[in-house]
Amino acid sequence: MSGHSTDGRRPRPKIVPWRRRIRQPTLGSPLVRFVFTAANAKRVSLSEVARASGLERKTLHRWQGHSTALLAPVEAALGALGYRLVVQDMDTGRIISPEASNEEVEAAILEEENPVTETAPTTTK
Repeated sequence: MSGHSTDGRRPRPKIVPWRRRIRQPTLGSPLVRFVFTAANAKRVSLSEVARASGLERKTLHRWQGHSTALLAPVEAALGALGYRLVVQDMDTGRIISPEASNEEVEAAILEEENPVTETAPTTTK
C-alpha cells in the first residue's frame, strides 16, 4: 500500500503555504491593494498574513470584495509583511514617522509652515 502509513491511514499532505497568486481587490483603499500586492510578491498566503497579523482570514477575504478596511487591521497586515505606514507631506515630500512624539510632529509641521531662511552673511569694508 504505497502512500499509506503503517496504521492504514493516509499520510497528511504537506502544507504548502502559497499555492497561487492572491486575487487583487478591484476597489477599495490603495493600502489594501498594497497588502495583497506585497503578499503576492513575498509569496505569502492570506492564511499566513492573518496568522502573523492576528487578524481573521475572513477579514482579509472581505477586503477582496467591497468591505471597507479599518486602519488598525491594515497596519497589522502590513506589519506582518514587514511594512509600516508613514505620513508624507504632499507638498514637500517630507516623511514624518507616526511613532514620533507629539512635540516632534508639531515641530516638523511648524518648520514647514515657517521655513527658516538663512541668508549669506554680508561683509562690509
